[in-house]
Amino acid sequence: MYNISITWLETVEKMKTNNLYSNFMNAISNLTLVGEYVDSNTSYLKYEKLTTNLFFNSMIHNHYNSICLDIEKSYGIFEQYGLYIAPIEKIEENITDIETISSTLNNFAEMIQSTSVVVQEEGSVLYYLIF
Repeated sequence: MYNISITWLETVEKMKTNNLYSNFMNAISNLTLVGEYVDSNTSYLKYEKLTTNLFFNSMIHNHYNSICLDIEKSYGIFEQYGLYIAPIEKIEENITDIETISSTLNNFAEMIQSTSVVVQEEGSVLYYLIF
């Protein structure tokens, strides 16, 4: 927990140095940031390109009944304020029937299971966006 706190405080300090902190706090007002702490020193894999940091992937409204903000909006805010972003891959657009959903998810699961840990890293997270 200590390392996560230090990493977050360093991130905030960079924003303050670049005069972005006040705008960032306004942009995330009433939102919770969702992400993960990746420690390249204790990770199962030794990341060559990755440093220890916080990687963000979503934001959630604190007072609304919605699950999370639109991913493009979240990633736009993360990029604007220099936060590290978890990589994403869009697997399908406008799926309209259960058979296509099932087939797409099965194909994605098989791809993850058959991919080497070195290629896929340590795991995958799947988000369902239903409109």
